Amino acid sequence: MEENDGVARIFRASGFVRPTFVNDEDEGQEDGMDEDAYLHLNSIITFSYNYTKMDDPVYLETEYGWYRLERPSPKYQPFFERFIVPRRIAQFVISSAVARRPPATRQEFLRLLEDQNDAFGGKLTRDDLTEPATISQIEEALDEHERGEELRRLPFIRAIFPNTDVSAAKRKRKTKRHLLNHRPPEIPEIAGLDLDTAVLQPKNQTPTHATPAIATLAKDLFREDLQVLGAPPPPVDEEKKCREQQENRDILEVLIRRANRRHKKTDWRRDQRLSTSSRYLKSVSIDDVTIRVGPLVRICSASLIGRNRECFPEKIADVVFGNGIAEYFRFAKVLFIDFESNQAHVLWYDHGSSTILGELAHPQELFVLDHCTSIPLASICGTVKVHHSPEGSVPSNDFYCRFKYDKATAAFVNPDLEASETASTLQPPNNCPNCLLRDQREQEKSAVKIADGIASGGIHYHIDDFVLYASSGGPAAIGQVIDIKTSDRHTASAQSSVSVRPVGRISDLDVLPESEIRDERHVFLTSSKNLVSVDAADLLRVCFVFPYTHMTEEDDWLAMSADHFYAKYTFPSLKVTSWNAKTVIDPFDVPVCKSCTALELKRFQDIKDIHERVKLPTLDIFGGVGAFASGMAEGCQSMKVTHAIEIAPSPAETYKRNFPSTTVYNQCANTMLKYMVKHHHRPGQMNPPLQIYNKKPVPLPPSPGQIKVIVAGFPCQSHSALNMYKHEHDKKSNLILTTLSMMDFLRPEYGFFENVPGFIDYRPDASQFGPHKLQGGMEQGGLKFILRALIDMKYQARFGILDAAHYGTPQRRKRFVMCVAQQNQKLPSLPQPTHDFPNTEKLIIKLSNGDSITPIRTTNGTASHRCVTIGDAISDLPRYDYKHPIPGKHVDRGIKSLHCKSTDARCGYEGKIPYHHAPSTRYQKEARKNATSNLQHFTRPLKEKIVERIVNIPLSANADYRSLPGDLHEYQTVNPRSANARAGFRPGMYGRLDANDVFPTTVTNVYVTAKQSRVLNPWCHRMVTVRELARSQGFRDDFVFESLYNNVVTIHRQIGNAVPWPVATALGRELQAAVLEDPKYKVINIT
Repeated sequence: MEENDGVARIFRASGFVRPTFVNDEDEGQEDGMDEDAYLHLNSIITFSYNYTKMDDPVYLETEYGWYRLERPSPKYQPFFERFIVPRRIAQFVISSAVARRPPATRQEFLRLLEDQNDAFGGKLTRDDLTEPATISQIEEALDEHERGEELRRLPFIRAIFPNTDVSAAKRKRKTKRHLLNHRPPEIPEIAGLDLDTAVLQPKNQTPTHATPAIATLAKDLFREDLQVLGAPPPPVDEEKKCREQQENRDILEVLIRRANRRHKKTDWRRDQRLSTSSRYLKSVSIDDVTIRVGPLVRICSASLIGRNRECFPEKIADVVFGNGIAEYFRFAKVLFIDFESNQAHVLWYDHGSSTILGELAHPQELFVLDHCTSIPLASICGTVKVHHSPEGSVPSNDFYCRFKYDKATAAFVNPDLEASETASTLQPPNNCPNCLLRDQREQEKSAVKIADGIASGGIHYHIDDFVLYASSGGPAAIGQVIDIKTSDRHTASAQSSVSVRPVGRISDLDVLPESEIRDERHVFLTSSKNLVSVDAADLLRVCFVFPYTHMTEEDDWLAMSADHFYAKYTFPSLKVTSWNAKTVIDPFDVPVCKSCTALELKRFQDIKDIHERVKLPTLDIFGGVGAFASGMAEGCQSMKVTHAIEIAPSPAETYKRNFPSTTVYNQCANTMLKYMVKHHHRPGQMNPPLQIYNKKPVPLPPSPGQIKVIVAGFPCQSHSALNMYKHEHDKKSNLILTTLSMMDFLRPEYGFFENVPGFIDYRPDASQFGPHKLQGGMEQGGLKFILRALIDMKYQARFGILDAAHYGTPQRRKRFVMCVAQQNQKLPSLPQPTHDFPNTEKLIIKLSNGDSITPIRTTNGTASHRCVTIGDAISDLPRYDYKHPIPGKHVDRGIKSLHCKSTDARCGYEGKIPYHHAPSTRYQKEARKNATSNLQHFTRPLKEKIVERIVNIPLSANADYRSLPGDLHEYQTVNPRSANARAGFRPGMYGRLDANDVFPTTVTNVYVTAKQSRVLNPWCHRMVTVRELARSQGFRDDFVFESLYNNVVTIHRQIGNAVPWPVATALGRELQAAVLEDPKYKVINIT
């Protein structure tokens, strides 16, 4: 095809084809795209290969379009390899040469080359570079480039071709088609029409910027050439590094020699006893090593953690290359030495490489554990100097420790110094803080009789307390404690129980009048004398039920906790057959536990007080429409969202409209990071960036110390399981570096990060392996990198997976969440479920080190409320049908019907319109809390044939395309060769929602044949509207979405990209609890 030899040839190709999406938010969400369609190309005009663009593929041009070659069939692969590998290397040479910073030397170029993937699962090698076909291809590419002569003079290219005459502009070779300038058209970006789409295009993405600390840590892990904001770190002193490595190897050799001694001599003197009659020692000598109580020691791990002794090296020459002290020895603090048993009781420390950090751990960092044991003195091989919370670096042979590692949750938290100090005042064997904590936890497993009640699970219960207790299904049961039964001993037996009078839920009543709201917070008391006996082990927690007439601050009181309820009525029993059987509660006839109530009211007042005193300025980095940060601020009113960054103009305008007091930067986060750093160090010397939409200068950026909370829901398309088409050079994957750099620069007190669950398995240094997946790279490298960077910056961190349905969102939506706090702050907890979601799975996270964690408890029958259904969320919204597009076929159902035309901007209602009925649930009441100026109750426009199919789907739950008459089916729903057929004609397309279920995950692509295609309203012949989708994410009705181009799909993307409001609010409550407990923010009353 390259040869212009005058011979007429016809070239054909066949294979599987898939579309290229303009907006990668939609990638992988189209139904039928899991398996590609088979296609024959009968006449190929030419092919194109762009040598100046890294990883650009080969394109084939036909009369009808361009096709990108991605992966050959197994039979064709050997032929394609011979064709593509020389061109792949030539492309790497030319694209490196025209880069902003070309490689300075041949060695640097070769290092970069050997890190490149060859498109077949392997790596390019320097031997590939010297192949004649490769050299010829590089020469040709240089000849065809308009700056070829200039590029030949670059040092690394001169080093590749040392014998080449760089002045020779052309070489004698067969005339070939000049393919460099014959390129396929770019994917249309409609830059002049749709900035929301254009700013997200790969070619318009700003290079990733990073602070020096983050850039240094990211070196060799992230493929992008980062823009470092600040002076680079000093070069590595290779001589010093070699000297330190030798010193560590010498230490390792001594330790190995000691560990392999078969008989060790243990010696101690009488004056080393703690007292003359004590069996415990201050110190002991083991061969030539003196072990004292207090310092950390090194212990031979092969004899302690079940490893085969044969794995332990007998001499230094047997050490596996690259292994260090941490591979063969463990670390522990000696708490006491017992000479009678010849053992030491130790508190264990883990080297960072044994935690989730793995290979990214700092080689000198240790983490204290909640784990202690007694070990033989002979297993101790030496001592080690450990610096606790050092300010700077420590000597290369020493170690340091800042945090505790909680293996149960993989969290890095502050050590409990108070418990350690308390334990240190006690005499052995009672001076182990972990033993004391373990004993306390064991005691809490059993019910313990206390002066005025019973303690179970660390919670005190009293007569007249309202309690939540475990039920066999649904949410937790509610009751009021009437009696407590324990044994006569101080510690109650397993039969300890409480007798409760049942409390019912108004929302469960079948006889509830339409005028009454099914409010999940509204409960009723019972007058039945039939009490329920509840085992103490089934008690969950105290809750609070107030008579409605005594609630002067209802909204604030209920918002404070999911365990706050109110009551208006008493019924004879839980089984209510008549609404008229109720009696209105006399508040003076409802006894409550005075001590528990007083404590909760004090907490309520403390929160109100801290709202007034403490304001935490917050930066929302990838703001979207503001749901994450502003939802958190609703749960923690100490937060004040002062600044937000959002690159897409329409979401930025939505943010500004709904939160006018927030300074919104319509710019790239990388551009804003650069501006922050430059403006802080050299005010006025950098022109401010321009707002993308109106081209006006952005406001001044925040400075270090000004921001107390950073919220970052960094873009997730490249991590999403819905996105099959992942790309190794996707810069959006590197926005975690931007996030961490802002943390590094601004140093807030708290941080909250959100992403899809797939982020946990993100591998930053993976290589492309075909169109569908990446391979190689560090397992869970993205998670490890974030944790390592945060720990280096002295931040605590914990993470987990939350499901939105557990927090009162009418939607299945799992999200990765991380909470971060400075070392001297209280680290917020992850919120536990407040709503019972019956069809859920355990939110287990499997870590690369073999551990599994479940930080979120999902046991049915323990949450405070029932899950919120689709009906609970949207049944009050106005109802209308699409009018049948064929005249005379429309069936009037007594509700409005509207023409849905593809030529219109939308189909439905705008502005203020009447609701279908009054709020019938608390969710609806909250959604309508404030009057709206624009309900936005409309759908996207649709083609006539799509509308015809929609109006023919039965009005029954989960009905879909399989119910359509034969003449309305389309290729993918009936053709046996379609991808849908190969998947077994799976259900879902044109799917109707079930009002008694929850929404599937709300995504950016809302359509009847999309990946999430159950999008038909439960009661109407139409798709769900913008407002119904907004309700699925927890937005109130007064939240109005902006679309600068009058595009409903743009609003869909804003909604689908948002963090569910109830999830954000639950996280905010945890931040509020942390702030409330933080000594820094407590009021000290001096009397």
